[in-house]
Amino acid sequence: METRLDRLFTLLDTGSTLAIRKSAANQLGDIVRLHPQKLRYLLNKILVLMRSRTWETRLAAGNAIESLAKNVSFSQEFLKDEATRDMPTNASLTKFDIMAVLKDGASLLSAEEEQFDIGSIGLDDKEKILRQKLLLNKKLGLEGPVAEGLELFDDEDLKPAESSSMTPIKTVSVQQMKEIVDSQLNVEGMSVREISVAKRKARLDLKRQASGGGGIAPSSSTKKLKTMNVAVEQPGQTEKILLDTVAEEAVEEDTSWPFLEFSEILCNELFSPVWEVRHGAATLIRGLVNQCGYSAGVVSLEQADEQNQDWLETLAVRLVCILALDRFGDYISDEIVAPVRETCAQTLGTVCKYLPKHSVLTIVRKLAEIIHHPTWEVRYGVMLGLKYIIAVKQELAGELETIMPALLELIDDSVDDVRAVTATSLLPIIDRLQQIIPEKVEGLINSLWDALLDLDDLTSSTHSMMALLSALLTVESALSAHVCYFFLLYCSGKVLLGRIPRVWPFLSHNINSVRRASLKMLNSIFTESANLDWIQPVLVDCLRHIYQRCVTEPNAQTAELASQAWCSLVNHTSAEVLCEYAVPWLHTWICLLMQPGHLPIDGNFLLWAKHHSGESRTDDTGAELLYVSGPDQDKPDVRSEKVMYSRLICSRCLGRLLARIPLHLAEQKMTKEEVCKILDMYLAGRAAVQRLCSALVITHWVQYAQEVEQTLVLESTQHLLLRGAEENLYYDEVASLFTRLQTECKDFIASLKLEKVSMDDLYPSGSVFTIESAQQLATVSFEQAKETLRKSVHTKFSEYASGVLFTVNQLRQEFSSLNMRVQLCLATALVSLKCFPPKLNPVIRPLMETIKKESFYFFQNLASEKLCCVLTLCSDRATSPNRKVFKNLCTALCAYTKYTPQVFSIKLEAGDSTQLTCDSKDGILSLFADPKSMESRTGAKRGPKPKKVDITDNDNSSSDTAVSGVSLSAENIQYEGSRNALWSIVSNLSQNLLTIIPSCVDHFLTPFQQELADSEPQAIVNALHVLRVVFDALPLTVKSEVLTCFHSLIICIKSEHTAIRHMAARTIASTASSLTDDVMNRVLEEVLPLLGAAHDVTWRQGAIETIYHIVEVLSVQCLPYLVLMVVPVLGRMTDQNLSIQMLASQCFASLIKLMPLEGGVSDPPNMKECLVKKKAQERQFLDQLLNGRILQNYGIPVPIKADLRKYQQDGVNWLAFLNKYKLHGILCDDMGLGKTLQTICIVSGDHHMRQQKYNETQEADSLPLPSLVVCPSTLCGHWVYEVEKFVDSKHLKALNYSALPAERIKLREVMKDYSLVVASYEIVRNDIDFLRTLTWNYCILDEGHIIKNPKSKTTLAVKRLNCNHRLILTGTPVQNNTLELWSLFDFLMPGYLGTERQFSSRYSRPILQSRDARSSSKEQEAGALAVESLHKQVLPFLLRRLKSDVLQDLPPKIIQDYYCELSPLQAQLYREFGQSSAGTTVQKSLTSMNDDSNEQTGMKGHIFQALQYLKKVCNHPALVLHNSKHPQHEKMMAECKLKGRSITDIEYSAKLTALKQLLLDCGIGVTRTDSMDNVVSQHRALIFCQWKLMIDIIESELLEKCLPSVTYLRLDGSTAANNRQSVVHRFNDDPSIDLLLLTTTVGGLGLNLTGADTVIFVEHDWNPMKDLQAMDRAHRIGQTKVVNVYRLITRHTLEEKIMGLQKFKLNIANTIVNQDNSSLTTMATDQLLDLFSLENGKEKQASGTSPSKGLKSMLQGMTELWDESEYDTEYDVTNFLASLSKR
Repeated sequence: METRLDRLFTLLDTGSTLAIRKSAANQLGDIVRLHPQKLRYLLNKILVLMRSRTWETRLAAGNAIESLAKNVSFSQEFLKDEATRDMPTNASLTKFDIMAVLKDGASLLSAEEEQFDIGSIGLDDKEKILRQKLLLNKKLGLEGPVAEGLELFDDEDLKPAESSSMTPIKTVSVQQMKEIVDSQLNVEGMSVREISVAKRKARLDLKRQASGGGGIAPSSSTKKLKTMNVAVEQPGQTEKILLDTVAEEAVEEDTSWPFLEFSEILCNELFSPVWEVRHGAATLIRGLVNQCGYSAGVVSLEQADEQNQDWLETLAVRLVCILALDRFGDYISDEIVAPVRETCAQTLGTVCKYLPKHSVLTIVRKLAEIIHHPTWEVRYGVMLGLKYIIAVKQELAGELETIMPALLELIDDSVDDVRAVTATSLLPIIDRLQQIIPEKVEGLINSLWDALLDLDDLTSSTHSMMALLSALLTVESALSAHVCYFFLLYCSGKVLLGRIPRVWPFLSHNINSVRRASLKMLNSIFTESANLDWIQPVLVDCLRHIYQRCVTEPNAQTAELASQAWCSLVNHTSAEVLCEYAVPWLHTWICLLMQPGHLPIDGNFLLWAKHHSGESRTDDTGAELLYVSGPDQDKPDVRSEKVMYSRLICSRCLGRLLARIPLHLAEQKMTKEEVCKILDMYLAGRAAVQRLCSALVITHWVQYAQEVEQTLVLESTQHLLLRGAEENLYYDEVASLFTRLQTECKDFIASLKLEKVSMDDLYPSGSVFTIESAQQLATVSFEQAKETLRKSVHTKFSEYASGVLFTVNQLRQEFSSLNMRVQLCLATALVSLKCFPPKLNPVIRPLMETIKKESFYFFQNLASEKLCCVLTLCSDRATSPNRKVFKNLCTALCAYTKYTPQVFSIKLEAGDSTQLTCDSKDGILSLFADPKSMESRTGAKRGPKPKKVDITDNDNSSSDTAVSGVSLSAENIQYEGSRNALWSIVSNLSQNLLTIIPSCVDHFLTPFQQELADSEPQAIVNALHVLRVVFDALPLTVKSEVLTCFHSLIICIKSEHTAIRHMAARTIASTASSLTDDVMNRVLEEVLPLLGAAHDVTWRQGAIETIYHIVEVLSVQCLPYLVLMVVPVLGRMTDQNLSIQMLASQCFASLIKLMPLEGGVSDPPNMKECLVKKKAQERQFLDQLLNGRILQNYGIPVPIKADLRKYQQDGVNWLAFLNKYKLHGILCDDMGLGKTLQTICIVSGDHHMRQQKYNETQEADSLPLPSLVVCPSTLCGHWVYEVEKFVDSKHLKALNYSALPAERIKLREVMKDYSLVVASYEIVRNDIDFLRTLTWNYCILDEGHIIKNPKSKTTLAVKRLNCNHRLILTGTPVQNNTLELWSLFDFLMPGYLGTERQFSSRYSRPILQSRDARSSSKEQEAGALAVESLHKQVLPFLLRRLKSDVLQDLPPKIIQDYYCELSPLQAQLYREFGQSSAGTTVQKSLTSMNDDSNEQTGMKGHIFQALQYLKKVCNHPALVLHNSKHPQHEKMMAECKLKGRSITDIEYSAKLTALKQLLLDCGIGVTRTDSMDNVVSQHRALIFCQWKLMIDIIESELLEKCLPSVTYLRLDGSTAANNRQSVVHRFNDDPSIDLLLLTTTVGGLGLNLTGADTVIFVEHDWNPMKDLQAMDRAHRIGQTKVVNVYRLITRHTLEEKIMGLQKFKLNIANTIVNQDNSSLTTMATDQLLDLFSLENGKEKQASGTSPSKGLKSMLQGMTELWDESEYDTEYDVTNFLASLSKR
């Protein structure tokens, strides 16, 4: 059976994402924190994962070991600062000879040579080659027939080389390697730590022998004697399982580091010949050292510091050896990654964090000894080690002067990878180089510049060298901030003039990171130069290269860097130099700006740079084709936006250039007139791209110019801009479509003319068709012409008309898009120039259309910016458009009903079984809103987030979308655009808002300031929405005005209209995000009390919706107020309104995620004193919920006539905790542990406290209320008996409401005199109309699993009861499937587990699919995650204890399966059914049960009947043959008559024969002699059957005829409910009664039958819990004998299948509810932040098909190599430093 622990290790091994694996690792840490004795078992399991061949699994094992180390409790006495740990360096480290290790040791490659050794005995060369091929194919996964035809290796590849030319590879075993290293370490005898280890090993030798080797010895951390239950397998064929109680071994307390032995194993594995094992060991050691740096290696507390330092130094030596010996490398493109060496280097850096300075310097010196080793892999490993040591110990940089010269020499190493890692290692100390090696810095900079000549596209060190050079050029001086020290010293203009061209080839490098590093370096040079006039000789080439990068760069971030480099160059170059060198290229650059995106750029416009020389050329021979914004590989809409973004970047560059040139001077080479003439030429053109780009250039020109006067450009240019803004032109881009439209229209008219239908009057010959006229032709005109056309040609001409309409729509769409963008750019240019036409419509209209219709964010943003300028400039006009524009934007914002609900058109229903509804007056709209569509959840307080084009770091990124990967609808575009525009206007105008737009408050403040009755409801909703969007941007004066009318918002959340409550709730949340303290004080005082408004459900709905949105928007900002909100929200989780219930559950889920963070948050300074006091009281709830160990002991206020055991008192404490905080739960203790007694204690105690409080206060809230117990009818009397037995009637008086209907009517009149009413489920179902009118204090469902079916009438009736507290008692909360648990929680806390559909999708389906033998690994993972998530979700609200854990004095229970063979008659009937047509039909149906057709649904009933028939045959043939319609009835009855037997004879039933023998073996029914003194049998038994008829047969045929001396009682459906308890008492009290015959349904629940010590199951239930419940009637408190359980099973029949199904169901149940629910201490309530998410899981479907065969399937099934990005993440120095423990 797979346990929870097994599933966690499965997720560590096969989890599909890093988050899943990390979550599993963290949970292992929680397990070891709660159960520290399991540490060694967990370590052995992790060792297996450590040796995995999967990269992700080894990393997950590292995370797991770090989590274990973090959670293991260990003495911290020696965790001291480094300053106090200044012991001398161990002699073994000082005298360690790394050269000797390199000489004697062997290279560590990727795998053992033996893996590929085929041997040579008896094989010729051909056979050797054949076997070698098979072995290599097997290693590559190319086995079987799919590999036929794949010749990856030929004979020459595998032919052994001649022995004379072979250089033998030196091989050394792991043990030999360890001895080589140890021989270098043990130079002066044993160290302090080794002596302590030797003593400890001597004590533990015996345990290590017992463990069998290969792992870790059994745990020795248990400090006291403890008992545990074990299952003992019994020999023979009885398949008996003995559950016995044994004592665990008691051992002495161990003070050594818990991971000592484990770390020794890992250190040995560092020298494994398999690279995966070495990497795994290094990863685990890294995690251990990170968490246990100061405690690692400690054997005893004496001399702990010396032992720790010795262990760390010894480990450091081993790591240095690995860095020197490892040779495994993985190549990513042309760059090597050495995962073993890099991980060992990280581990070495982590070790050095905890070592004193002198030890670290010794390690550095040891590495320096081999820094010039002739083997490049050794040099590479050394540099990796130094890289991480320098990063971790940057403070030691000043003492590394001895090795710095060697490091600088490696910058010029012949091996590119060594150069790369050397450059990277210097980055952390770049600012200290002047102190360390002042005389070497200039040489380093020169070396890096010279290295650029040797780099090219295939060089792996390019990025590292560029990054180092760029960092050196931007290091700030310690004396003067913002002054680049090395740049001033060593980078004169003359020097740089010859070096800058070396960078140009890298601007077009294939790798994006190299391009970015190059641009950053150029930007650094240009920025730090006060004057760039020295750059004149290369200025043109430099500008051309940078501009070319702006044009062709596919990555938006890199293009932005290119723009910054251009601006820096232009800004720091004098205007005269720019005029002389840059202006002549202006026309060329404008042409590049207008380059069509779908055509390659003419190579004559481009500049090509050569590697090695750095010189540039203009010829494009052999060059690749370049396009605007990179290769044309994206979808058309994505491509269009990328090209447009490049045009924006380039126009910005040209605008910056023009703004720097003094064009007004006549002596310049190009004057203002000449520039404007170029722009005028394009503005007057008919191409959209020309008008658009020239207008953008003008816009940015004006923006960057110091003077923004209209005289900046010529009047002719202004005139062209104004004319273009008013012109309606068909652009050249749509010329082909326009021509096609003319042709189609003319052909259409000509075809009509052939049918004698003339259109000349409407469309004269030679007329040009516009979009409107063409559409009229294909619609109105054609419909009129159809009347005169022959019907036979109607279809043909309709197709003609459709073709015209298609072209019209296509032309309109393309023209509209082009025209909108052109008109926008023209309008922005006019606004920038402050040049407005007499009527503002040509300027304002394109701005508004862009805001509402443009999907490209940058244009939307540009339109919003310029619209704000228009409003500012037009505020003083006589006819100002400001009011109209603002109103238009508000209307556009509120037009999208997805965000702005319509007051009178709300009618929503949940598509699941919750029956949740929402209309215009009742309901909560937030329950139906799509969370992803509610921007308030993304933190709207910082304003709208820009939608940008794809700016990922991927090279030549070609993502499917340019805007967040989502194609927005027209409504969404309008909403986002208007929201961004409103935000931009309000934030930019700020304090001048009311001056420029005086009427703006009419749109977001005035409507809800008035009386609600006087305002239009929809106007209030719209105003609230506008206020919510702009509130954060409003000036403080307006915000203060909003606060003054906060009472109006409170009135809105109490409105009768659902939409108003919804928008008011979200608006208050938005105000809280900006003015948190002020608003939250008002919320706590005025909104929170509305949650208790019992008289008005709409008030409660508005209040809970407001709290919900506040928590969602504020998130961690609500921490100071969290305590005050939790308990009121909890109270609404049982509200009678379903909407309030569900939203309160979701709100509580959000609140509880934040609980662990609340502790360290101080109170806000202006929090009122009364709130501070209340907060202190409510914090007790958090403390108890997050830490079960401080749970208060509940003193029962009434006398209980029983001594509670400790676990029972704990249970009462838990129930009291739930009671106090209005929570609800399931007490699912094992059968027989006293659930009834614990419940009586809390009910009687709470009833007493309510009565006492009411007597003191007379408050309605404390009015005494009766409680209701709902239980099976058999237990009604038992409950009354138990109450009378344990509690005096004055404290709790019970009424048995189980009676006939007439009597129950009489009982209702006296019910008020009782404090506890006991009723059966059937009576509650029948009397629900009466019972639901009463309010109950407690509603207790005994055997609550009866409501497992959410659709049954009983379940629906029970859920209608009104009560304050809900409690379920059951020993088996999950019986058949997990959906039953949902039904139970739907009674306790509706909505907590989501809707039934959500629950099924998230939990039920994945769990069931994972159990399918055909399920995929993804489905198995999903199932494991679902089980784990569900377990955590229900964990805090279930309390479960097992008898084996809490009752040490309870005798064991022995379960034995008693097999018997079918009698001949039974076998005959069984075979005949299988061969019959009915049996065949059932088999066919079973094979197709996955079908959902109606036919299959109808067959399920027949299948069930067939299964019942077979079960009856297995019990006794008479159960089926008593029916006269049975085909064998007559024949069998005749045979029985002939033999003189009855058909019910026990000889015909194998089970009854076995039952007889079993009873005799137990001493029951044995004929007594006079010598027998005992009148009572030694054993007494319970016999359980499913059918009453079976009991009749046992009674008449077995007991009366064969065992007449047996005394027995009977308890089944024929026993009256009010007599059943007396039967139980009689059996328990009278030991002379041998047997009790019961049906499982009647006698299997709740009864105490400890008088028996033997339980016999004649029949078995599909549901294993029913059998478990039944057998525990005897195995419970009060039992003094060993209980033997016998299950009679017929071999090779259906019953064996039933047993298998029972095991599966038990597995599921035990997984969800297990030992973690045993107390609040182990419920992990401090991790509730993971419990309360309600998102839907994705539905998975099992394929059910066998995998296809062939090469394709084989390749698809091969294990994928890890992604390159995983190396980048794992070996990023910044990430590594961030991951180091802060301890």
